[in-house]
Amino acid sequence: MAALLAGCAGNFARRYQKSHPHFAPRPPTVGQPIGAALAALYFPSSPELRVELEALHVLRTDVDPWQEIAPEEAEGLAGPVAAVARRICRFRAGLHRVRVERASWLLFLHGQVTAFDHARFGESCRVSHDLQPAPVALRDTEQALRRWLEQRLPEDRPQLRERLAMGPALVEAGRTEEAERLLSDADRAIERLARTRPDLAATGHEKEAAASAQQERELRQLRAQLTRALRTAEKKRREAERRERQRGL
Repeated sequence: MAALLAGCAGNFARRYQKSHPHFAPRPPTVGQPIGAALAALYFPSSPELRVELEALHVLRTDVDPWQEIAPEEAEGLAGPVAAVARRICRFRAGLHRVRVERASWLLFLHGQVTAFDHARFGESCRVSHDLQPAPVALRDTEQALRRWLEQRLPEDRPQLRERLAMGPALVEAGRTEEAERLLSDADRAIERLARTRPDLAATGHEKEAAASAQQERELRQLRAQLTRALRTAEKKRREAERRERQRGL
């Protein structure tokens, strides 16, 4: 598998690969060692893709202000560590060329992955997101990391469609209030699309009106998925309370 390892930071991935003969780059998962997760960011997810790690910021988050450190230093830390990776995917088919930039973030605790929002490049550099929200105890650190990223790369802020798709993962992590706010955001967006579409059609913008209708359908589908996740979580919560009351009798 080919990889573009840029600058001195790329030496970390090469050294890690050399010292871990069985290392196989893979997307982040909870519990993955910090070294393996950071080294994997230098490699494409498919041999057909050309992926370059443009920048990697590894940050100690237990100091104020946060301190940027080398990947090697992060391996020896037990406290919370964050990483932000900016990657570029390039794809070429004949005269058709694609260039897509996306950022990913990861949170580590005790030297292992605990949360992430990883931009995965698929066929023709199409982007999808793997999300594992931080547990409630690390929610403030995650939110600070998101602000850190948005201040430096505002264009990378996930769109509403992406955030809605990540909503069920928030519910699974016990962060239902944030998931409920996503529903409100979706309702406002759906209402706005429905309100402005007749004007597009009336003024001859048929393609824009069709795109608006498609966007609304997608938002409604994602909203329905998130609603089901919230209802399931609420049902489980009530069932757990019922069992607890029965044990107390």
